[in-house]
Amino acid sequence: RHTRFRNVTGVQTCALPISLPVGLAAGRIRDTARQPLHRSRQKPRTCMSHRHVEWIDLALPAGLAMTAMPEDVSVAKGPFSYSARYERTATGLKARRELIINHPRRYCLPETDRAWQDVSQVIKRDLRAQVFLR
Repeated sequence: RHTRFRNVTGVQTCALPISLPVGLAAGRIRDTARQPLHRSRQKPRTCMSHRHVEWIDLALPAGLAMTAMPEDVSVAKGPFSYSARYERTATGLKARRELIINHPRRYCLPETDRAWQDVSQVIKRDLRAQVFLR
């Protein structure tokens, strides 16, 4: 069987697990989690509330079976909450990721940055989660 994923091509001669990072399909949630923190911030800054939802529907080609998939994730701290749900389907995998940022004021304090740092680490780890196929 020939396999092609991103910039890698090759021939698979036995039923070894193939790893497909689900995180490659991430969009605004990934971009939001990658925003750098200003560690020396001492004063309030402007903040905005928003919500992002991403749906991923991974359909597997005939003959491939999923041997492992990511576990569900849920985290909340301060004005931030993130959840990811993964469901095995007859043809593959469905994933739903949601990031909610609900600031009670129009400005953020330095402790808001600390809460975001904790939540964004969980998001980044989830976005690196993988689906293994055989």
